Amino acid sequence: MRRRITRFEIGQTTKMMVGLYAVFGLIAGLFVFLFSSAVPGLPRMGFLAIIILPICYAIAGLIIVPIACVLYNFVAKYLGGIEINSEDSTPG
Repeated sequence: MRRRITRFEIGQTTKMMVGLYAVFGLIAGLFVFLFSSAVPGLPRMGFLAIIILPICYAIAGLIIVPIACVLYNFVAKYLGGIEINSEDSTPG
């Protein structure tokens, strides 16, 4: 079954994506922590990255996602939106 995404709800989409951005920031912070711990001579700021990167990523998502939603909703009016294929699954 073909379905079309013609509009994103700005508030819900932003809330969901800010959470995902924070998780991505935490993963990036862990990589910075491990890398800074493993390489001699680098400043030991890895632990700080675990705290700061999720916050920075979440703030970036809070700014970028609503703008992207507004742009998508505007363009989708004229171009029709993204089409996806889906199927109904029945247990059994």
